[in-house]
Amino acid sequence: MTAHVRGGGAGAQEQLTLGYRLPDATPGRMAGLLETVAESPFNGRADLPQLAEETELEDDVLFHLFEALRVLGLARIVTGDIFLTPLGQSFVEADEAGRKALFAESLLRNIPLAAHIRKVLDERRDHRAPEDRFLQELQDYLTDDEAERVLETAITWGRYAEIFDYDYNSGVLMLPEEEEEDEDEDEGRDDGDTPPRDGGTQPAA
Repeated sequence: MTAHVRGGGAGAQEQLTLGYRLPDATPGRMAGLLETVAESPFNGRADLPQLAEETELEDDVLFHLFEALRVLGLARIVTGDIFLTPLGQSFVEADEAGRKALFAESLLRNIPLAAHIRKVLDERRDHRAPEDRFLQELQDYLTDDEAERVLETAITWGRYAEIFDYDYNSGVLMLPEEEEEDEDEDEGRDDGDTPPRDGGTQPAA
């Protein structure tokens, strides 16, 4: 394996910016690599060249996977080895719903673009925003093509984590449907739709 990866991990990560170039790695491949490292013969820590031979993945693919796991705090790279963090081990041991919840927590904590998208959607009354709104911001940091790639990656990660959704036909990001319904119910209660408690009186017409 010839690709070089940075060391460090969740406790030693640099502060990322909105324009950070997200690694081109899918949640499914990240999960698969974590499972491989967790299982025998590696048992939580793997020599990088040996792992490359075991997975038969190309250097470029592995580089992006390593970087994604690192920035999300799921794994660390130290002296030529990759090993699972406690969060990464918890991810491997969790069921699918648990994995999504852990991924969402890490995504919002560590990836500014994902947290920014979620914040914008939370603050908008209809909880929707066009992708162009975020592309324009990314283009302050990246080329047009790279901005599109980074936003596509953020959308893939965010949809897996169920922190937001995306309509591929309209190019609009939105909160997941269930959360939108919860928000609407909360707004209804704020507008006085909550029935009075026992002994209370209906507001005057």
